[in-house]
Amino acid sequence: MTPPQVPQLRERLALCAIDDLSPGLHPVLARLYATRISDGREIALTWDALPEPMDLKDMGRAAERLAQAVLQGERVTVAGDYDADGATATAVLVRALRAFGGQIDFVVPDRRLEGYGLTEALAARIMRQTPQPALVVTVDSGISSHAGIAALGAARIPVIVTDHHIPPDSLPDALAIVNPRRTDDPSGAVHLAGVGVALLLAAAVRRRLLEQGCRAASPSLAPLLPLVALGTIADCVPLDRANRLLVAKGLEIIKRRLGPPGIRALAAAARRDASSLTAEDLAFAVAPRLNAAGRLGDMTIGIQALLTDDEAAATEIAARLDAINQDRRQREDTMRQEAESLIIQDGRSAVLPPALCLHDPSWHEGVVGLVAARIREQTGRPTVAFAVGADGLLKGSARSIPGVHIRDMIAAVDARHPGLVTRFGGHAQAAGLTLAPGDLTTFDGALRAAVAQSTTDETFCDAILTDGPLASHEHTVETACAIETGGPWGQGFPAPRFVGDFQVTAIRPLSGGLHAKMTVAGADGAPLEAVAFQCAARLRWIPAIGPVRFVYGLSVNRYQGRETVQMVIERVMP
Repeated sequence: MTPPQVPQLRERLALCAIDDLSPGLHPVLARLYATRISDGREIALTWDALPEPMDLKDMGRAAERLAQAVLQGERVTVAGDYDADGATATAVLVRALRAFGGQIDFVVPDRRLEGYGLTEALAARIMRQTPQPALVVTVDSGISSHAGIAALGAARIPVIVTDHHIPPDSLPDALAIVNPRRTDDPSGAVHLAGVGVALLLAAAVRRRLLEQGCRAASPSLAPLLPLVALGTIADCVPLDRANRLLVAKGLEIIKRRLGPPGIRALAAAARRDASSLTAEDLAFAVAPRLNAAGRLGDMTIGIQALLTDDEAAATEIAARLDAINQDRRQREDTMRQEAESLIIQDGRSAVLPPALCLHDPSWHEGVVGLVAARIREQTGRPTVAFAVGADGLLKGSARSIPGVHIRDMIAAVDARHPGLVTRFGGHAQAAGLTLAPGDLTTFDGALRAAVAQSTTDETFCDAILTDGPLASHEHTVETACAIETGGPWGQGFPAPRFVGDFQVTAIRPLSGGLHAKMTVAGADGAPLEAVAFQCAARLRWIPAIGPVRFVYGLSVNRYQGRETVQMVIERVMP
């Protein structure tokens, strides 16, 4: 692999004055908030942070039609997606509509055989259902599904689209299209995940049913918030005030051991205690196990885990998902190593191009996104990894870096080379696309050119943003607890990362060297416990005894009823 650049450390700048924040905050937490929000009122995670459901374009039409279907006993099919956002969005809408008394089924596309979204192949499967549905609702997809929606329309099955992906130039011919990213949507809720949009639709349907005297719609939707929290974190949408509220409320319910048992079962399979679950646990422990089903098999099993109310069944399904996830990890490790070899064999080890396109005929379509993410982390370059799909076409998954909007880059390639990209869609940092096998070389060159034209050398500088140093007296359980409760932290509201000089006094490998446990001393000489996770494969270092500069987080280590402070090492600075 390319030798890593010497990273530049940059300290986050304050966006508001600490005096503008609520009094009584822990001083470290106050410093952290001041660099992440521009208005002290953003701290309060109250329900007014959520958009009014009816402010979303087409929400009234969608809610009215779904309420009608519930009241008249019409069969409705929810068309989901095979990632965690799509799975949780499916579970939210199915649970809500069934609770209202609706006759609700769901389908989720097979990644390899049917592709992403409401494709013609998935539409054909829906039309084969017995009885045939009177209405189809998409979640986390559909905004680009012109052909599938047209096929269902020809069969007189109307479609309601709920999505949050960037719309194409023309919208499909659907009964209603609820997507806060529509250019004519006035809600401003552009950061909602697909599951967030599904929750607002459920709330709008509930309101409409109550207006019509439907007592079945009386129960609160609050038990669905753990699903919303999981999908929101898993999809890496920016944690604006609305999303932070949804995640925080969902975590509160999980910690009280309420809500869908499947989430608690997935946490237990990852050896996480539901009573102290954090947003990072959702991101790195729960979501990968749910996502594994869609990557290597059928997300139906993942959705079943989220729909069951039987604790034993949830535990059994979670165990199956955990086994699938272990298989996914092994495949990912092998493919990552092969990707690194491709870069070296292609002569790119000295100077990297502005973007990387990688392909091996043996790669699994469901894992290439993870490989692209790993290579992006290691090289600091936008990366697209390709696998051969069931139809013989190349299915690419792209991951990008700050400053490079990868969907726009693919759109630029598509504009300059019409017909080269068969299909594409996504976000600023992640996208998917399809190519004919013989077009990979052309696409590689075109993508490099597009990225080169929109970037400078500064774009590729390896800069690490930190929250600066902590004083010795701030390395306490109290500080760690304040940080933990001050979240949720995630995309757009980054988890605190500090930098400091320490003396490593002891190292103990864990899990055969995969992790490392250390004892370090700060400026005052007091010992501190530190841990580095995945340091063999991800960080590729185990520090030696002696002085070292760390970039690290602070966490609470809970063991046998005791709480201690623990540094979580992320980088060792040269």
